[in-house]
Amino acid sequence: MNKLLPLLLLSTTAFSANAAGLRYSFVEAGYAQAKIDSGSDQALGQDQWAHIDDMKPRGAYVRGSVAAGETLYVLADYRQGKDTTGFGIGNAVTSSDGSFEADVEQGSIGLGFRRGISERTDLIGEVAYLWTHAKVYDVRVDGRHSLNTSDAGASDARLSVGVRSRMGKHVEGWALANYIGGDAYDRDFGATLGGQLKLNETWGLVGEANLGGTISEYRVGIRASF
Repeated sequence: MNKLLPLLLLSTTAFSANAAGLRYSFVEAGYAQAKIDSGSDQALGQDQWAHIDDMKPRGAYVRGSVAAGETLYVLADYRQGKDTTGFGIGNAVTSSDGSFEADVEQGSIGLGFRRGISERTDLIGEVAYLWTHAKVYDVRVDGRHSLNTSDAGASDARLSVGVRSRMGKHVEGWALANYIGGDAYDRDFGATLGGQLKLNETWGLVGEANLGGTISEYRVGIRASF
């Protein structure tokens, strides 16, 4: 981050503080669906193996942003989802199929930097702390039910750089390149593509895709800008 901010500043000193019509104070809520890559089959030793299907938790999200002066903004995000996921375990002789219920939560808080690079477009950079929590319960193997539960948590950091642009009176969009690393993400590179259809000066409809190697997510929601 100590190298990113000077680079952004040097590349944009000839332009205004931010593009006209782009607001960085807003609240937003809606529906999110994620896909979590479980990886390939895992060898457990002694000719045993395990396979877990990709998890696809679905649920709600909320997020917000507050402008802090001409160039900075504070951002926060929370989403949760549930899914029923299948798995298989076995060895060279026998195998069993099963399923489990999973609750997945993820939240973030961070700081963003913005600088106008044209009349309609801002260059933006963000750094954020992410936390993830997953709970597994209602495990079933070959129809047999287990009451055991399991919890796991993880912490990661996200760095994003991209642009946000006003493409018309009622349309704006954004595109960012992301890097996430830590406990849940193993040096994961990805991209965020999103847009807003503005219904009026305050309200807008939002759609966004977060594409990554570990987790991909799609959102639709409504935003109130201030």
